Amino acid sequence: LAGLPVSCNGKLAWLVNENPDCMLSGLLLMKRGCLLQPISFGKFNQTFIDNLQIFSPLQMSVLKFDSISSPEFKSFIEQQKILALILPDSNLNISQNQDLLCFYPLQLLPKELKEHYSNIINGV
Repeated sequence: LAGLPVSCNGKLAWLVNENPDCMLSGLLLMKRGCLLQPISFGKFNQTFIDNLQIFSPLQMSVLKFDSISSPEFKSFIEQQKILALILPDSNLNISQNQDLLCFYPLQLLPKELKEHYSNIINGV
């Protein structure tokens, strides 16, 4: 897949849900050297985490929070020195926390590349 060594560019919170695009958004930031901490504000697909685990030097386990504005989430961001939040879809309206940078890695990704990386992740 090429890219930078995972964890050389800091730790990001990666929002996981039931949308298959969340897996691709995580992979694209891992290619750029980011270490991911999966988080969820609701339901999520464990398969997405399992598929990306092979690229991570650390065990990936999902941390669940009530909302982006919960005190627990804010404390987690500060304690873990999270640099940004990765969102799979710009339609998700959870970027209420003005102190946290949000990345939307799929926003400008061409359809052909999206399909290419999705096929790699899914073993096609």
